[in-house]
Amino acid sequence: MKPFQIAGSMILVSGVVLLGFFWYASQAPLDHLSNALTGRFTKEMWYCMAGIAAMVGGGWLTVVGQRG
Repeated sequence: MKPFQIAGSMILVSGVVLLGFFWYASQAPLDHLSNALTGRFTKEMWYCMAGIAAMVGGGWLTVVGQRG
């Protein structure tokens, strides 16, 4: 594997981990109560956005790599 593909794989895995953090944090009872009372999402939404961005970027870097 090329270095760019290895880095892409690592970024992809970190994106999956961030989405896992988001999933477990968003299922907390306190988070549900906060959403019900304020109507706003908490900081866990950043985990979701960062995880999706890392998965897309890492996946693209893994597949495309450094063409040469």
